[in-house]
Amino acid sequence: MILQQQIPLHALKVGKSGVVTGLLAEGIRRRRLLDLGFVAGAVIKCERKSPLGDPTAYRVRGAVIALRSEEARTIIVREIGREGIGNGAETARLPTGCPAKKGCKKQ
Repeated sequence: MILQQQIPLHALKVGKSGVVTGLLAEGIRRRRLLDLGFVAGAVIKCERKSPLGDPTAYRVRGAVIALRSEEARTIIVREIGREGIGNGAETARLPTGCPAKKGCKKQ
């Protein structure tokens, strides 16, 4: 088993995902990040960076949230890859080819 290093969220590359392991922010900033879904165990995906590199868009719990580098530095994540799937870190996934609707039937 390979233990993956914990890194600040701003260091996560575009297209990569990570699991939140902690927050360094305090007070109102901490409350805001928690309210946005940056809680321990949440899966975060780095979607895109702005042309000048700040802010960066992250997908968390189905919503895309833009954070400045200053804020993203206070969120600690453990990067996950294909080996991370199935270890309880990611949310449940629908079978391939199944639309995200109720009543999905296998063909």
